[in-house]
Amino acid sequence: MANTPHETIAKHPSEVIYRFTELNPKAEYEIRAKFYNQAGTYLKQRITADGSLIAPDFDLPAGQTEVGWSALPRGFYSDGEIEVKISKSAGDPDAMISQLWLREANFDPAHPPSRRQNEVQIPEEHALSQNFSNPFNPSTTVAFGGPGEIF
Repeated sequence: MANTPHETIAKHPSEVIYRFTELNPKAEYEIRAKFYNQAGTYLKQRITADGSLIAPDFDLPAGQTEVGWSALPRGFYSDGEIEVKISKSAGDPDAMISQLWLREANFDPAHPPSRRQNEVQIPEEHALSQNFSNPFNPSTTVAFGGPGEIF
């Protein structure tokens, strides 16, 4: 197919937005981007993460342009989420990007992190908490705990 583009391109008149979730707040992350300006018209863009500048304005000449690995400050994803925006700052065509990578910095594939599981706390002793009835609410919840499995 002679007319097949060399790269896929995500476009928007002003900005392309990526959201990453379930990030480990204790890890360090980096991003890298690749752009493909197929039309070759003048375009200048920037990359921000959660509103803070990661890559200042850069020109996108005709063909491929790559922005190398840039560190993301931990404060940006302390809640486990981050929003990365590729915004047009000057030029006629739409904001565009071909590829965006997010990686854990210093990641060792030989020792990947373990997947977090929901851990259930097992009580060490029997306990029955006091209930506090409410005459305006017909239901009452009483918390209790016991060691091991309770049937």
